[in-house]
Parts: sequence; C-alpha cells; structure tokens
Amino acid sequence: MQSEQTSAGVPARGHVEGQPVLFEQARNDGDEQGPFRLAWRQLVQGVTERTEPWDGVIEAADIIAIVDDMHCSDPTSSYEVLFISQSASILALDSDDEDAAPNTPHLGKLSMSNLPARVLSSHYIPKLPSHLKLSSSVQDASPNLHVIVSSGSGTGFAEIFFSSLLKPLFSAIDLPPSSYLLHTTQSPESVSELTTSQLLPRAHQGISQTVVLLSGDGGVHDVVNALLPPKQPLSADYAPPTLALLALGTGNALAHSLRLTRSTNSLGLRALLRGSPRRLPLFRASFSPGAEILADESRTSIPVPSSSPSGTGIIHGAVVFSYGLHATLVSDSDTTAYRVHGASRFQLAAKDLLYPADGGDPHAYRARLTLNPSSASTNPVSPDKHSYILATLVSNLERNFTISPATPPLPASPHLVRIPPVSSDDLAGLMSAAYKSGAHTADPKVLYTLLPGGLRIDFLEDDARWRRVCVDGTIVRVVKGGWAELAMREGGAVVDVVFDETAVAAS
Repeated sequence: MQSEQTSAGVPARGHVEGQPVLFEQARNDGDEQGPFRLAWRQLVQGVTERTEPWDGVIEAADIIAIVDDMHCSDPTSSYEVLFISQSASILALDSDDEDAAPNTPHLGKLSMSNLPARVLSSHYIPKLPSHLKLSSSVQDASPNLHVIVSSGSGTGFAEIFFSSLLKPLFSAIDLPPSSYLLHTTQSPESVSELTTSQLLPRAHQGISQTVVLLSGDGGVHDVVNALLPPKQPLSADYAPPTLALLALGTGNALAHSLRLTRSTNSLGLRALLRGSPRRLPLFRASFSPGAEILADESRTSIPVPSSSPSGTGIIHGAVVFSYGLHATLVSDSDTTAYRVHGASRFQLAAKDLLYPADGGDPHAYRARLTLNPSSASTNPVSPDKHSYILATLVSNLERNFTISPATPPLPASPHLVRIPPVSSDDLAGLMSAAYKSGAHTADPKVLYTLLPGGLRIDFLEDDARWRRVCVDGTIVRVVKGGWAELAMREGGAVVDVVFDETAVAAS
C-alpha cells in the first residue's frame, strides 16, 4: 500500500471515495501536543483555494482502524478508514449530565488512497489479529468466537452498540454473523451459565476461544468465577479463553486501567483489532463460613461457593477487594433507581455516606486489618477503625478516578489504599483528589502501599450493614465475628485479556 511521506502539517494529495483531495494532518485548535486528526479539502482541477473550513474531518479519537480495501479494484481506493460517527454519543456514557442521553452512534467507512504516513503508522492494520481468526469446533462446527451483549450493564447501551458499531465493524473486516455466536443476557446469571455450559468444557479440551464482552467489570467477574468452579482444578489441556473488553458497564475499571479507552472514543474497539492476548492476573478472596453473596438489591442471598470441608468460601477477582466506604456505596447504589445515572451513581450514593443525616462524621468501620497474614512478618494496622480499605489490581475505578496511580496496566501489582476515620470534609476531599491523577495517595493520612503478601480483615461490627465486602462489584456479607482474606491466585492462567501496548505507549 502506498502513502505520501509528508511531515506534520504538509499537505498530501490523495483520494476520498474516488474524489481527489488534499490531506492535511492537523491538530485541534490550541492543542499543540494532541493527536493528529485526518482532514481534507476537495481538489477541483487539481487545485483548491480554500483554507477553511475542511470538506471532511475525522478526529484521531474516532478512528477505529485503517484496513486494506479488499472489495474495490479502483487504485484510488487503497484503504478503508473505519471510524465512529456521532462519537459525542459515546462520550455521553461517561457524562455526569443526566440529560446527556446518547444518540445512536454508527460505523463510518470511507475509501481513501495516499493517506499521510503519520496517519497510517498510527491506525493501519495489515491483517486480523489471531484472537479473531478462530477455527470452528470440530464436534459441531460452531464458532469459537463469542459475543456477549450484557443488556443490563451500565445504562443499557450494549445492544445499541452491538447493532450500530460492532456488527457492522465485523462485517467490514470479513467476519459475518456466521463466524461468531451472539449471546444477549436475559438475567444476572446469563454470563455464568454460558461460561459453564460452553466456554468451560471447550477450555478443558484445549480449544482456543475468544469472548467479546460488551459489559462492565461484573461480566469479567462472572466469566472468571464460572471458569473456576469449586473442586474442579484446571486440566493439563486447559486453554485460557481470551476476553476482549468493550467498556459498556458502569465503572469499567478494568477497561480504563488497561488503557482501552485512553485517547479513543471506541470503548475498546480499537484495542480489539490492534491488541493481543495477555494473561489477566487474579486474586483469591476467602471468607469465613456463613458468608453470603447479596443479590436482587440485597433482597436475596446465596452462600459463597466453597470447596473446603470447613465451609470457607472462595471468590476470585481481577479488579478490587474493598471494605468500608467503597463497599458500602457500591452495595447501596446497586439499585435500578441508581443505575440509570451510570457512573454518577457512585457519587450520588457517596454523598449520603459522607454526610450522614444525623450530621455526624462518616461511619468508622471496626475491624482488625493485618497485612501479610500468612508470613512470619505480619503487619497489623492500627487502630481498629477505618473509613476505607481497598486492595486493587487496577489503577482506575472510573475513567478519571485514579485510585492507584502506581499500578501498571499489565502485569498488575496489588496495592492497598487505607484511610483511617476522618471528618466528612476530609474524606470527601480525599475522594475528590482521586480525580486529580490519584493525588489522594500523597496525603499523609492515607496508607498507600504495595501488597505482595495479601491481607486479612477480622470484623468487629455487630450491625450486618457494616460487614459488607466488595469483590469486583459482587457484595459479600460476612457473619458476625467473621473474617476475610485476600491473596494473589497462583497457578496457570485462567483467562487472557486483549491488551493494546501501543495505547499504553501513547498515554
């Protein structure tokens, strides 16, 4: 494929949909360090006298990929530029404006030739990645590429995203509907049931599988735990399924921390085509017998799965293990009424916890916290009262909420954020500082440390409301006098995740 080797800002002649144009690599006004956008003016008899406005502009953040135009023999159509049209509707998903209801975005496609070299180097994909080129199952000829649309995640945008963006994108790169299996969730158990019935058996047969997950962190959590059922170790032939995340949940902590949404409006579509599988680190959360998982807005509960005669429950996670303010607000905000607010639901619930109706300080959670509980050098943290205890494998809990700035995308390293009892204003200030690139971690009141040896919490609260733990959004209620422990999971890979190293290098 040809391109005109031009320096930044120098026009290059080419074609858009067969029409002669003059390309320019321009940055947004006033942004001398920002990414280049693709802009062009039409040529009439080989010349153009206009300087403004452009006849066409595609922002760099809207470009998903540039691929070879394999469907056209016209030499003026060497490439097909795939981009998001109506990208403002994507940004509305992360907006705090409750009236910013997204319009329908759609996939834009334009045939172009002689694109500027800088544009090609940033976006050109010469071939499909291996995780999208999978052989069908030998037994029944069914595809091993799965698309899971989580209809209840986030603000309910996943189905629209699939029909208007992902499905046409797949068609544009020669992945027709027959090449993948589409699953739309019908209940909170749908992802777990699909994993148990289809992904798990094939993984143990050594079959390569990819799951494109239009969901949030809860979808990843469901897949991981269904792949690790009690009393069923990974077989010697086990092949870790590959998860490709599209950030359509509420917080999307894992997707944001993997930089899938950095400098792009595609919510992970760009990484889907440019990335490659990497092992996803996991932790193991253990709970004393009697611990229960809360469901249906805390109206029902089920026992934490156990493989031990003692009844010790086990849940695995990839994002966060928390007790205190974070766990309580995640639980309190997990209602239909709160979910319509998207990521803002957490801030709304936090206000009630930070500023109690009685005018007092936020609740001080009573528990003994011990670091490195299984080592000879245990480290108890005093006093036995806390505002916030959070262990995490990610850097960001929301797009701009940086809870652990020292945590790299991959391989992740566990970090602890602990805040002692403080006033309402102080705690609110620390939470606000997390939106400033994780500035809260520099405050002397905050314990922020690498957590190689895990932790243990012994609960001292009488009221069950203050004995809730969050594991990747799943809420566990611990019995009175109970405990919880956190450690990194050891052993072989359970799942891989699509990771775009170029996005990290550019961030």
